[in-house]
Amino acid sequence: MNDRERKTQLFLQHQDMLAEYIHALVAHSADADDVFQETAMAILHNAPEIPGDPARFPAWARGVARNKALRHWRTKKKDRLVPDTRIVEALGRAYEEADSNDEIWRQRRSLLKACLNRLAPLHRKILDLFYAQELKTRQISAMIQRKDATVRMILRRVRIALSECIQTGMTAV
Repeated sequence: MNDRERKTQLFLQHQDMLAEYIHALVAHSADADDVFQETAMAILHNAPEIPGDPARFPAWARGVARNKALRHWRTKKKDRLVPDTRIVEALGRAYEEADSNDEIWRQRRSLLKACLNRLAPLHRKILDLFYAQELKTRQISAMIQRKDATVRMILRRVRIALSECIQTGMTAV
């Protein structure tokens, strides 16, 4: 198998994980899809070499995705919320831990659902408006009659709380 075939095979094997990772980094679905496409092009067509050890491919591919997401945030930061670097790092660690174990993914998804259910109704509504309905923070602030800065702070705090809730749940398992 040549390098291009190996690269394609590894990409296809890990594309779902990579798409989830990008969607976790990039809030809006359409933007996340664009970043995924850019990442796929970079990996499949532009990357000169992939790691020799196939076990290192997921972390390497996430690095490519993270760089594409960072470029996206720099170009969109005027109208989009830029994630806290601690969250990006925690997300990267979580994916690294889960690379070798699909059961961890199932546990994390289950914990995320449980953690979301613990949120205050207003916080769940803001998350829904931002992520599912893809509204900008300015639009959300007008809908809930709060300042834009307040909505951004709530989103930041809720993301941190969800991350901590999942981490606490994983250490308890």
